This record gives sequence, structure tokens and C-alpha cells, in this order.
Amino acid sequence: PRQKFLMSSRAVLQTVRSLSGCGLAECKKALVQSSGNVEAAVQWLREQGKVVAQKKALRAATAGYVSCGSLHSQPQTGFFFEVNTETDFVAENHEFLDAVTNVWKNIQQANTINEMIQIADRHNKNNEEVFNELVHKFRENVTVRPVVPFTPTIPEGLAAVQGGYVHNSKAGYTHFGSICTLCCLGFSHSQHELSAPHKELLNTIAAQLAQHITASGSDETPLLDQEFLGADIPTGEWLLKQKKVLDLPELVVLESKTMKVGAWVHENEA
Repeated sequence: PRQKFLMSSRAVLQTVRSLSGCGLAECKKALVQSSGNVEAAVQWLREQGKVVAQKKALRAATAGYVSCGSLHSQPQTGFFFEVNTETDFVAENHEFLDAVTNVWKNIQQANTINEMIQIADRHNKNNEEVFNELVHKFRENVTVRPVVPFTPTIPEGLAAVQGGYVHNSKAGYTHFGSICTLCCLGFSHSQHELSAPHKELLNTIAAQLAQHITASGSDETPLLDQEFLGADIPTGEWLLKQKKVLDLPELVVLESKTMKVGAWVHENEA
């Protein structure tokens, strides 16, 4: 009977651990507090996670990743997204990466910047529970920075697309890196509306230019001239060829923006 009781207790402990992600010692404590009730133990751990998160929230969190993209419904409207923790040790943990990837996937479904900001809010119900559990487990501040919109002015007579590049991306999580750049490409075309393959090609061009801008290290929006492209002749030749394929009388970088990990903190909490 004693052996059967111990096996049962061990199974309950493992259940609480799998549901909460917490260590064995904390799970044991939670079961004592809840008189052996699994649901109550998990809830107690979540409440403890909130307390820990509140204490850690004042600590600086500048390690982590940045990402960028554009709205599906408004391809000329881009955004930057940053997630942070205190150390690279936690930032490189798969549990942290999986959690922030889920937030990333959710914001990809947004139709407007305002909707995206609400989805990415660290304190909305879905995010708060997940991130509090991470804080409780790793004992570090974990946070999501407010989404930063990228909405360049588009001159009359031009259409626009955006392309992004993420530098030093994490294996298996290519949407997160240490630096990212968005490039807004303006163009005019002779056709009433570009075909889907041509639109995709324009996005590819914008992404290639975003990579080139990141490599240049300049904060200035470049002109598509020989001075900018001269350092990489294949890129220049490829770009001119694509312009001819697309039959574009005008092709210009309207605006570009680069963001590094920790940029939001430096700009808003200095």
C-alpha cells in the first residue's frame, strides 16, 4: 500500500509539473498548499508567477530579439516587434523562443496596427499568463515591447510594397534576430494592376534591398544609384534586370528603417 501511495504521489507531482512547467520543489510546495488538488496547485503556481513577475518587472531586460514584417491587408504598412529578457541564457532557451513565436504568429493575423498592438500587449490575458510562467521559472524579467509602426508617406502616382530582412537570426526561429530592417519600395507601372508573381518579385526586391541597407550600416535612406549598389555589382545588375522584367518606369526606396535589440529601451526609457 505504501509503494502504491508513493507511485500515486509521484504521478500527481509529475502532472503538476507538466501543467505548470515549474520545478519539482515548487510543485511539491504547491501540492502542500492545495492539499493535493492538482488544479488548485497549478492555480497557486500561476498566482505565485504573477507575484514574481511584478517583482522582476522593474529589472532591465535588454537581451532578446527584434523582428519586422508588414500587414497582410496593408502591405505598404510595416511594423517592428521586440521581445526581451535579462540574459542571453534565457533568450536562447526554446521555451522562451516558443512562447514569443506564438505571440508573433498571433500578431501576423492582425488587420490593423492597433489590433496588432493589442495582441502583442504583454498584459493582455493570454500573454500575461504565459510570460508570468516564464518569469516564475527563469527568475528573470520577460517582456514584449510595444509594436513600432513603420508607415512611410507614399507620393501620389506611386504604389508601394515593403520587404524586411532579419540579421543574425536564430536557427529554427528565422523571424527573430539581433537587427532587422524594413525597406519601403515605391514604384510606378504601366499595367493597371501587377500580377501576383510580379508583386511577389517586388517584395523580394524590397527584402534584398533591406539586407543591403543593413550591411551598409547607414541610417540614411539610400538612392538606387551606382554609389549605393557599386559595392555589390551582382545586386545592381539583378535589380536592373528585374526592373526591366516588371516594366517599371520608376523604382525608388521611399524610406527604410533599421532596429536593433534594445533600441526601444534606449529611445523610450532613457
